[in-house]
Amino acid sequence: MKHPKLTRFLHWSTAFIFILAWLIGFYSGNFLTYAVDGNFKGDVITLHKNIATLIIFLFIFRITWRYIRPFPHSEKRLLILFTFYYISF
Repeated sequence: MKHPKLTRFLHWSTAFIFILAWLIGFYSGNFLTYAVDGNFKGDVITLHKNIATLIIFLFIFRITWRYIRPFPHSEKRLLILFTFYYISF
């Protein structure tokens, strides 16, 4: 059973945006300095923070969407088995 298109879109867009925010943060932390790049580094860090804020809102929307559209039956059973396995060890 396939997930609805919106569910797949939310998953992949969140993954893409998360990777983008991580790359921007890595770049600004390792390759830019305030002494040389000054305002540009500040702008890049601001962009990184704005993208992180977007991820938070997407995450809240994804949780809400998950409650509205629960797992298909087979995945729910797998989730229960995984949870039981995780708790038992």
